[in-house]
Amino acid sequence: MIQGKNILIISTDAWGEYYLSKHHYAIQLANMGNQVYFLNYANLKGKGTSVAKVEHIPNLHIVDYDNAFRGLRWYPQSIQKRIYARTIKKLRQHLPALDIVWSFDAFRFSDLRLFEAQLNIFHPVDLYHSPIEQQIAESADIIFGTSQSIIDHYHNIDKAAYKINHGLADVFLEMPNTEHLHLEGHQKIKIGLIGNLTQMHLSHRTLQHIVLAHHDLDFHFIGPRVGADRLSKKRQDYLTQIETAPNTYFIPSQPYTKLKKYMALMDVLLICYDRERSDEAPPNPHKLLEYLSSGKVIVSNYFEEYKAQADIINMAPKLADYPSLFAQTIKKLSNYQTDELIQKRINFARENTYRKQIERICLKLAKHQLLPK
Repeated sequence: MIQGKNILIISTDAWGEYYLSKHHYAIQLANMGNQVYFLNYANLKGKGTSVAKVEHIPNLHIVDYDNAFRGLRWYPQSIQKRIYARTIKKLRQHLPALDIVWSFDAFRFSDLRLFEAQLNIFHPVDLYHSPIEQQIAESADIIFGTSQSIIDHYHNIDKAAYKINHGLADVFLEMPNTEHLHLEGHQKIKIGLIGNLTQMHLSHRTLQHIVLAHHDLDFHFIGPRVGADRLSKKRQDYLTQIETAPNTYFIPSQPYTKLKKYMALMDVLLICYDRERSDEAPPNPHKLLEYLSSGKVIVSNYFEEYKAQADIINMAPKLADYPSLFAQTIKKLSNYQTDELIQKRINFARENTYRKQIERICLKLAKHQLLPK
């Protein structure tokens, strides 16, 4: 296992109240006895470099640094390389000698080797189209991705590459206490969707269709609604119809520690991406494992990564099939709520905790003799 190491996590998402896979990996690695340094996106020029301990999480530190150039990733690569080399040199003055650099970021630091760590890991969790992602992958010792399509994206690079599914935070293994939590609405069956409702890759048309076709159900949307102005006029119209429907209810973003409580109150959980029109839509969304940990019925668009789990996830073969699949699921809901299926969903999620994913990663590192000494 990876223990007693100095690890730099390079993340596309800053440290904050809401945790994604990068944050959970950082926490798990810190809990395993490593000194973990989580590198935020750059500050505006003038604030300098700082390293601060995270309260209540031993061994975890947040690193902030300056960036003299906005939109650096769009500069010519020759300029990027010089600036990133200078930035890395400054960062290293504030960090101990690194054993591992673990980058989830396809947009910064084109040459991970400049950190002079024993091991460089590139770990994209989505499909990216970055001008420097291939360079980052080239500079890594090994590549991990959360779907086969992500791994295939780097097929031309002569590096070991493995699919490792998303992880599940330990809080999702606990029985939720919903005693003081109440959902609005008047219908018996509750439908939930967690995430930004204005996300570009959602099929707003499909969601509008099922909301308006099922007035006898309560739909609860948990998460932010920011960025609607980026949507087309037609999609904004669909979104408005969802928002003004009498059977829709909206809950602001919640810390990940509360999400399982909300899921426990739902009967059906939704994922509805338009992967047929957007090649940047998630090939394997992080929330799917969290949904499975609740044991609840899931209606989703199709994900190749979960074709072997078709008995525990109701996936529409095509997006056009989604409304009929949803209607059929509601009609025969009790068939999908058996104790056997509930437990099977929970068991699958439990096999994918962050600790287990790190154990799987360590086996791959050992296979290639890459584990730091």
